[in-house]
Amino acid sequence: MPKKSVSINSIAMLLALVMALSIGGCSDESKVVAVNVTQENICEEIAEVMCHNMFQCCTGLQIEDVLGIEISTTEKECRGDMQLLCEDRSVEMLYAFENGTASFDQA
Repeated sequence: MPKKSVSINSIAMLLALVMALSIGGCSDESKVVAVNVTQENICEEIAEVMCHNMFQCCTGLQIEDVLGIEISTTEKECRGDMQLLCEDRSVEMLYAFENGTASFDQA
């Protein structure tokens, strides 16, 4: 049985989330986060990069605007929240990876 493709809406939503939350990333190469994405840790890696970039390059008010909050948060709390948000918004894709109905290309 051939593998089915994941809903284009799930992928588009995940990519939109990454793009929206990583705007304002630093151009300073010393602040770049090393990424090693697997299908098991995709949301964890997305959250790490997004939150790192926000906390290195944005003001507190900008971070609050992006996250939709009105209180201060830490980079660690941000990572946890963004990982959960990513997992919630990409549940169909993650389910397809786990069940072998979609494949993950690390490249």
